[in-house]
Amino acid sequence: MWKAINALRKAGHHIEGRKSLGYRYAASAVLDADAISFYTHTQMPVTVLASVDSTQVYAKEAVNAGTRTLPFAVLADQQSGAYGRRGRHFYAPASSGLYLSMVLPNAGATLQNVGLLTTGVLMPWWMCWRPRSPGRILASSG
Repeated sequence: MWKAINALRKAGHHIEGRKSLGYRYAASAVLDADAISFYTHTQMPVTVLASVDSTQVYAKEAVNAGTRTLPFAVLADQQSGAYGRRGRHFYAPASSGLYLSMVLPNAGATLQNVGLLTTGVLMPWWMCWRPRSPGRILASSG
């Protein structure tokens, strides 16, 4: 147990320990795929990267290569080539936001009310992250 606790501490997780009382997970600024899956109560595979050119590019390449099954999510702490709507680039430095791309299956030929997709996906993530990450504001996906 002690080795596992130390490994988590080295990875950036804050774990408090008291003699005869055990351990308590206090907080973390580190993105962790297992923790995200646990707190979102989903079976969706999550890939967490410290740095990537763009979460969208990474997700598109994974789909085109056929290496991932849908749905899945890609999160990064930093993006070096982030872009948003209409290909507009933006600055996405480390520890300043949560950069997320999700790939969802399209069961029909077209999505109806596609404008509601962003809101529908954002709210569950926001409710999950807000209590655990005070001060870290969700910036944008890219």
